[in-house]
Amino acid sequence: TFHADWPEFALDDNYITRMIAGSYYHDAPVPLKDTALVDAEKNLKEQYVFVGTLERRDKSLCLLSSLLGIPKNHNTRTRKLLNKVPKSYNHRNGNRARTHHESDARATIQKQLTGPTTNSASAQIPADFILSFQEAWRLDDKLYATANTILDNRLNQHPECSGGVA
Repeated sequence: TFHADWPEFALDDNYITRMIAGSYYHDAPVPLKDTALVDAEKNLKEQYVFVGTLERRDKSLCLLSSLLGIPKNHNTRTRKLLNKVPKSYNHRNGNRARTHHESDARATIQKQLTGPTTNSASAQIPADFILSFQEAWRLDDKLYATANTILDNRLNQHPECSGGVA
């Protein structure tokens, strides 16, 4: 059971909105006022050169690379790591053959690239938590929607990354 009076609840009250809105809001009382959202949205639009989201990581990173002038086919961290995997060839016909060692190495590297997971996406969130916490992320949800709109607009300006904005 979730208890809304836990200190963590107060600390997480629209945390992202607090941070992006500016220092005035960092220690503002709970609940955070809607003026924080107005300031955070203004800051996202006017003070951030790049806005991306984790859920749209590939498109976000493509956009960032484009803004920084890095070619799209630039060797990424993934490619560099995967290129370290030993290659083996079928000497009979010259075709590349994947060995058991190589498959294990690739799996290990892929795991390193994706990082650990809490498996929270597959866990059922208790209903009392959602009801109690909704107000604490209300402004963050609206700010996230603004961030996605900004990302969509920037992707539309960079067709090499948009591939159909999703």
